[in-house]
Amino acid sequence: MKKISLLLTCMLLTSLAAFAQHKQADAFHSQTHWDLQGSLKYDFLCLLNTLSGDPYYLKYYEPEYGQIIERFKPGPEVVQALQGLRREIKEENKGIVSAYLCLLYSATEAATLPQLREATQDTAQLKRGFRQSPYYSHNSWELFERVRPDLLRVLDFFINRGFEDYYRSTYAARVQQSIGQIKERLPAYNIIPTIEEHLGAPLPSDTITVYMLYFSQPHGIKIIGTRFLTDVHWPFATVFRNAVHEMMHPPFRPGDRRVKAIVRELQRDSLWAAAFERREAASGYNSYAGLFEEGAVQALENHLNHRFGMGRDVADYWARQDGGVHVMAVCLYVAMQEWDFSKRRNYARFLSHFRRQVRKHGGLSFYYRKMYPRQSNS
Repeated sequence: MKKISLLLTCMLLTSLAAFAQHKQADAFHSQTHWDLQGSLKYDFLCLLNTLSGDPYYLKYYEPEYGQIIERFKPGPEVVQALQGLRREIKEENKGIVSAYLCLLYSATEAATLPQLREATQDTAQLKRGFRQSPYYSHNSWELFERVRPDLLRVLDFFINRGFEDYYRSTYAARVQQSIGQIKERLPAYNIIPTIEEHLGAPLPSDTITVYMLYFSQPHGIKIIGTRFLTDVHWPFATVFRNAVHEMMHPPFRPGDRRVKAIVRELQRDSLWAAAFERREAASGYNSYAGLFEEGAVQALENHLNHRFGMGRDVADYWARQDGGVHVMAVCLYVAMQEWDFSKRRNYARFLSHFRRQVRKHGGLSFYYRKMYPRQSNS
């Protein structure tokens, strides 16, 4: 009897501890704390877009590209490795080199290039951290294993040639200048409680870490946790909107079957299908699921921007953004103007409501024409 009693007591204590942990994890936040930092690690990973010779990024960094190539003179093997990263991640897997690598390496505390190389050589800790995130998949890790030899070759080269000292003497001052200009303004914005209210779920933390980089254009990049990457070349309003946007990725539970069903149904809509077909592949939106998630985040971001006093002309914005591909963002934004988020409803419930309304009105064009009344259905 004593053994049984002891066992029951242990089980009860374990259950209470688990319940307390669950309640703590589910706690909504009342404040937003801001932490601005530079990061050589993430800036180097973003620079790989440009070092691969990709014309999409040379539009932003052609002078810097020329200076770095002249300074470091990478040989054929390094050039081949850089091009291999671009080919495998971007061309073969329709991803973004910087976004993929920064997300993956945010699973490790490695901060310097030698530490990054060590994490790439011995991957146990990196894999363990990545598996604990909502972004892990077997395919994403297999992709890393394929590009790992090229990464090691590139890291070895730039470590041996002293890239860290070059970066500190050339770009670090500009990064710190931008941090100084922005950090005084961000504390006035308490955005986390409002985001949580609209998503219907708490974020992992009430601290937003902003990594200010030199080479992240044209992407704002979400990494693990309440952290994201932004760029020194952007004004305060853009950095702020990045913060709102990136905190909401993903806006619904990864693998949610309801969301998958919505995407499968709506990708048959002629308006969205036409937008998907004319997309620019280099932008990174190369699956309906990815384009839908981005549209869902952009719609809610712009809905909230007005509440924070950072609203924009959304009709003009979406007409130009990524070549006008974000038809889904337009339709979701129009639909959510009549949706009540005040009761912390799950965002997926809004999406289910949206699907029913699209069915009722015969397609996405019903919402799209409300913003662009002169445009045709396709």
